[in-house]
Amino acid sequence: MPFYQEPLDLRLRLGDVVTGLVAHTPYLSSSSQAERAFDYRVDVDRLHRSVVLVPCCSIGDKAILVAPLRHIFTKFLNNPYFEPDITRINREMRGVDSVSTSDLQNLKPQRRDSLLAANKLYALLEHFIYAPHELLEHYTLKSRDVGHYMIDFRDTRKVKCESVISNEEEPTALFPGKLLQLSIETRRELRLKMVEYFGRIPDEDKEVTQKARVDELQPPIWEESPLSIGAVLQWPDEDSAL
Repeated sequence: MPFYQEPLDLRLRLGDVVTGLVAHTPYLSSSSQAERAFDYRVDVDRLHRSVVLVPCCSIGDKAILVAPLRHIFTKFLNNPYFEPDITRINREMRGVDSVSTSDLQNLKPQRRDSLLAANKLYALLEHFIYAPHELLEHYTLKSRDVGHYMIDFRDTRKVKCESVISNEEEPTALFPGKLLQLSIETRRELRLKMVEYFGRIPDEDKEVTQKARVDELQPPIWEESPLSIGAVLQWPDEDSAL
């Protein structure tokens, strides 16, 4: 299965790798209800490589949400299950495969038993791995030549750009700076992992949900359809046809 698609679509799509964007990040010394009495700074960064995290059908208002493309962590290389293909992190796996043998032994018994019993889960839920490509520079990690990159769903930036057009407009040229586009299958994997990451239910919410089920005798919508949050992420027609 190809990780990337060629030729590139003119339109920006979820998961596209782009270059040449500038983003800002505000930092507060502490949160405050005071209107003026607070300290802050704003860092402006030129994003060498970043990934579009908005579905094409939601892009508009001359703005997109992106996540910087970063080097993978050294710890990813310590898990034998990831050795043949680090992009396995993008897909569900057995619990026992989600951590290295040494890390598994160091876990608390309850957590270790939970992983051993799990037949299907995501490891490193907040990360999505990008496969090597000639347009992505290789780097050295633990004396190894590495071409994989990653994004972190927790590290996102809103970027406003005049070249960003809405889904209602027809593109006449390739978005300046668009380098790579995911294949339909890889984009599906990104979408599913985003659904899992942003659709998690905290334990305290689960208790309320369970009580509501008893009171209303009707399951909540996310238990009827685990992908119901996909409506928010909006699957394009061409991807849905896969």
